[in-house]
Amino acid sequence: MLWHVLALYLQILEQGQFKCIEKIKTIGYTYMAASGLTNDKESLKDTGHVIALTDFALAIQEQLKSVNQHSFNNFKMRIGMYILITVGH
Repeated sequence: MLWHVLALYLQILEQGQFKCIEKIKTIGYTYMAASGLTNDKESLKDTGHVIALTDFALAIQEQLKSVNQHSFNNFKMRIGMYILITVGH
């Protein structure tokens, strides 16, 4: 059932408004995604990717509610968001 839920999340991620979000990894019950991963310093001034990530979190939360209703499960979700500028080489 968990893999079905994760597959639904990937379907949501494929929607156009979420093109700036990257699925980083899935570890056990943890699903990690990031937005705004770019080398272009000018695009970092645009906060649209933060809004998209927030909308994605809300969309997967709604999807989980639907899964719970239709499968008579009681899956719960915690969403954490952290905003920072990263430097990588």
